[in-house]
Amino acid sequence: MRGQKAITNFLSRTIYFKILWAILVILKINPIVSRKTSPLFYFLLLYGAAIILYDFFTDKKALQNKYIVPIFLFFAFMGLSTIINYDKGLADNLKTFVTTAIQFMVIGRVDLKRSWKDIMNDMRIVSNVVIVGVTIVSLVSLCLLAFGINGFYELPSEDEVMEELIYYYGVGFGGRLVGIFPNPNSVGAFCSIALLCTLMNLVISSNKLAYKIVYIISMVINFLCIVLSGSRGALLPIYICAFILSFLLLVFKFAHKKNTVFKYLKIVLISIICVVLVYGSVEIIGSNMRKIPSFINAEKEAAFYNPDRIKLIGDDISLFKDSRDRTTIWLIGMNTAKKKPIFGVGKAKLYEYVTNNWSNSIIPPGMKRGSLHNIYLETLVAYGLPTLISFILLLYFVLADYVKAMIRTKLSDKNRYYFGSFVLIVLFFIMGNNMFESIMLYHSNLPSFIFVLYLGYIMYFNQHDLSDNGDNIIYRYCKKISSYMIDFYKHISHRFAL
Repeated sequence: MRGQKAITNFLSRTIYFKILWAILVILKINPIVSRKTSPLFYFLLLYGAAIILYDFFTDKKALQNKYIVPIFLFFAFMGLSTIINYDKGLADNLKTFVTTAIQFMVIGRVDLKRSWKDIMNDMRIVSNVVIVGVTIVSLVSLCLLAFGINGFYELPSEDEVMEELIYYYGVGFGGRLVGIFPNPNSVGAFCSIALLCTLMNLVISSNKLAYKIVYIISMVINFLCIVLSGSRGALLPIYICAFILSFLLLVFKFAHKKNTVFKYLKIVLISIICVVLVYGSVEIIGSNMRKIPSFINAEKEAAFYNPDRIKLIGDDISLFKDSRDRTTIWLIGMNTAKKKPIFGVGKAKLYEYVTNNWSNSIIPPGMKRGSLHNIYLETLVAYGLPTLISFILLLYFVLADYVKAMIRTKLSDKNRYYFGSFVLIVLFFIMGNNMFESIMLYHSNLPSFIFVLYLGYIMYFNQHDLSDNGDNIIYRYCKKISSYMIDFYKHISHRFAL
């Protein structure tokens, strides 16, 4: 009896799955360690599938969501694309579909019957796992910088695009911090997410001084890594998020001011000043840190000019600059999108089909591992326009309702409003960063995990206090179907028992 209760608890609550998935994505940050995570990944796929099946035949919490229709449409079109593109890497496309579905139906699921306080506690726990993990990786990366440990290593490729993959450690790419991350852009994205999660936890955690000191140290470490990474794809969204966050917090602070025009002019001006301060601190810290000997030596190292490295990226070193030419990559992607607008070409062999359709110029080497450097364009090219539209509609409905909910709580609950602002900023950062990267969907990595996790929490906050929360047409039909299946099973079992 006790064992059955433990299994029921293990399958009915998603917090255990979220913690394990958080550990998985932390382990996958380093390319070498990532190669050893397959057993945990496949275990979590089975665990996630078991949670979905158990939920379908019991409470159907994943379906008690007023946004389930756009979610269902997103996966319906994604599934159709996978079937239609069966000859373009069916196994890998199915793996991507299942992974994404489990993330949305398990990680993005929140029990609407649980209290707001319990949900916040879950968020704090999962965010702490992410904060601790990323901070440790960041600290090791800074130690490599401090001790002047730089270089590169080779790993066999897991696809047919390249025979070998080259990764830097320490400092590379012309004086940008890599540490033990895959590349500088990953440093910027992952550390920014950890920093924003830390800010949020400062809002919802206890007032104990020890916790605050630990969080502040974590923020300093991750902020240094962001600055030294030189990742424009992370820094630009950080500046935008600094403005939006300042604006939202000041709106609450000045909510009782009567002169509306003067109030908002003052809010905008202070928000701009906050952005200037963030930008100035990035420039000052970056310029001074790059004067230390280990950075200077790293910029002079000959590893970049290694003949094997040049052979892999092309005969002309200037091609390396083209790997950051996202405009060319986007044009290459749009070229294929025009030819396959409805169901795309699938995710598995995206690079192969996109490059085969392009003959106007040299293919930027950055495409080989960075894909199309824009998640929205990548969704369009891989799965087609209907999938992209359903995904954008999902984001629109969720975020529009969330902004309305924040406006309603603006004057009534300070902690809830502040908390809501930080959650929104985390989501905005990931969405903004993915204008230049393709990492918030279709992967088992940190950005995709946090994106789906926080999107699920936002969906909870939008509807947990509504009288008809969770009621929708898909939930009602699935409830009938599962009821028929259970009755049929009982009938068959009874007949065989006789």
